[in-house]
Amino acid sequence: MAKTSTTKPRERNHVTIYATAGESSPGFAVLLEAEGGALVAFRGQAKSSKAAPYRAVLLGLEEAFLRGYKAVTVRSDSRLLIPNGKPIAKSEMGPAVARLAEELGEFSHCFQRFGLERIPAADNPALGLLSSAGRRERQRA
Repeated sequence: MAKTSTTKPRERNHVTIYATAGESSPGFAVLLEAEGGALVAFRGQAKSSKAAPYRAVLLGLEEAFLRGYKAVTVRSDSRLLIPNGKPIAKSEMGPAVARLAEELGEFSHCFQRFGLERIPAADNPALGLLSSAGRRERQRA
């Protein structure tokens, strides 16, 4: 059965992905938000605390792609993902996290516009999802 949408094209064009991860735990949370408000929220676990922010963003990108968004802005409070406004050097990541960073870079090309911004934790609505219950969870390797 085909789904019909009454959403305006402008609203379906851009989505903001808020991603956060525990600094010493592998837990992460993702919130996708469009002009109409929050769309979907996820919590999950990665294999390591260094991998968690990358898994969060990749999950958000996957959801945005599946929902047909053409432009994405990722906002994260993770220093591992965006330290001082610049991506971390692959040599500092370790091989597993470096592969995730490469995957993020490749996946970002699926969108007409892609932006990655570091925001203060206090401005990240996904932060509350790390401890809140009743949200949809997804386990990621």
